[in-house]
Amino acid sequence: MPVPSAFHDVVLADPCAPSVIRRRLNAWLSALSWPVDAAQDVILAVNEAVSNAAEHAYPPSRPGTIEVSVTAAADLADGCQVLTVTVSDQGIWRPVPEQHEYRRRGIPLMRALSALLHIATDANGTRVTMTTHPALQPAPALAKVWTHGTQ
Repeated sequence: MPVPSAFHDVVLADPCAPSVIRRRLNAWLSALSWPVDAAQDVILAVNEAVSNAAEHAYPPSRPGTIEVSVTAAADLADGCQVLTVTVSDQGIWRPVPEQHEYRRRGIPLMRALSALLHIATDANGTRVTMTTHPALQPAPALAKVWTHGTQ
């Protein structure tokens, strides 16, 4: 069965969101035969973006969702592939907590784990876009989109 060339999922912005996305994304990356070390970097970077959205995007009185999309694409002619990841919310972002001396490591971590990182915030929410470092891996037959429940 062909493996979808794109992953897409929407989860509630709650404390379980990072765990749910990690499991589902790991299943897709495994089906895609993505190299394990590169997959761990992607999962960690996405975990940080989803955790930030779950914790900061929505006030307690206004629950919301987090959307995660990942697309696999060939990287030029060298046999490597890259992933483009987008994590978005429609939140307004809450102020940084007063007790934050052990925080603020998520964005530097995402930057270190990605070849490119772009964060855009406007009245419609926040969108984190990451492009992975190129990974050499076998090219399986690809289908359209992997969504939760597609296996």
